[in-house]
Amino acid sequence: MDCALVGARAGRLGAADLVWAPRRDVAELALVLEPEVPLIQAAHMLPLMTVAIGDSLGALLPPQVAVTWRLPGTILVNGGRIGEVRASVPCATGTSVPDWLVVGAALCLRSDQEAGEPGQRPGETCLAEEGAEELAAAELLGSIAAHFLTWLDTWQTRGGHPLGAAYLFRAEDRGKPVEITLGGRCVMGRLEALDAAGNLVIVGHDGARHSMPWHDFLDIQDKADDA
Repeated sequence: MDCALVGARAGRLGAADLVWAPRRDVAELALVLEPEVPLIQAAHMLPLMTVAIGDSLGALLPPQVAVTWRLPGTILVNGGRIGEVRASVPCATGTSVPDWLVVGAALCLRSDQEAGEPGQRPGETCLAEEGAEELAAAELLGSIAAHFLTWLDTWQTRGGHPLGAAYLFRAEDRGKPVEITLGGRCVMGRLEALDAAGNLVIVGHDGARHSMPWHDFLDIQDKADDA
């Protein structure tokens, strides 16, 4: 992810450039995009990558293995964390079109022996422990990329609602109490639904509905960081 960010900032990487790390223990990839829509829509690449990973793991893992996620992009397999999805943009407001957007993920293929046995890592797991002992990073990343392109086409032709529905389908947080602090505001309630734009809706304890745009979950790269 960091390599892709550096390349995007410097202009060395552009639309559809894919960066991945050839590692045995972790599958890492980052995709550079040049959005043609405002940030409030382009930010859907975060749940889009999350859903693409869910579809990929659903196809590669045994049928009985549960693939879910925790808001906004923690990937879970049988309830254990295996990785994260992140998305970053330069400084931008929701109504502006960002110069670039980098979305990426890191997923644990095999555990670090120094981290101890599975029981010594509560809340965490790896794909090898969940029925994918022989899965290689290249195979997983190729599958994720293919599912990402499929969902990108769906998003471009049908809008954000099908994507949001797919995200909610595997969301561990759905219907449960959540507390999110973003942009200086704290929203407490239950993750229940989607709005017309495909953004998350949290229903507060008082019944009030709060729309949570996906760009609230992005990493904003301050231009000062490039100095």
